[in-house]
Amino acid sequence: MTSVPITKARAHLPDLFNAVLHRREVVVITRHEKEEVVMISRQEWEHLKALAEVADARAADKAMAEGGRDIALDEIRRELGL
Repeated sequence: MTSVPITKARAHLPDLFNAVLHRREVVVITRHEKEEVVMISRQEWEHLKALAEVADARAADKAMAEGGRDIALDEIRRELGL
């Protein structure tokens, strides 16, 4: 993983782009020494989104399996002050 200040990233964007795209590097862009942005390839982004969807589906399946009580819409509205 490469960490680069935003000022350097501006000056070297084509190089960073190639590092991410062709060498599959992860580039972290910092501002005021704080990590603010992460550059990853589109392929890596799609992979991470797919993993998140699987995790969400598993969490939903677990919640459904655990069950719970049914709540009437009116009760939800009362609890939310609507």
